[in-house]
Amino acid sequence: MIEVGIKIEILRPKDEDKMYGFFWKAGFQVSHVDFETKTSKTGIEYKSAVVYFEIWKNTEETRSIWESVSLGKLIYDDPFYWDVSRVENYN
Repeated sequence: MIEVGIKIEILRPKDEDKMYGFFWKAGFQVSHVDFETKTSKTGIEYKSAVVYFEIWKNTEETRSIWESVSLGKLIYDDPFYWDVSRVENYN
């Protein structure tokens, strides 16, 4: 189901411009993005980006992207992808 007011987490984004460009090109309305530094269970630091969407339009392309998010991988420039997950409890 496509919703309004959701957010996703992108693990280890390497290029912020590509991330913004990907969502803009797909027609998403992004409220804002929080960049965080996290630590893995093995003590290795990595970056994470939490993308807050105002509107997630119900189109064929966004349904395909939603399916990719559900599977944990979002291809942004084939064969390159981000590891992603949906973040619950977005108000």
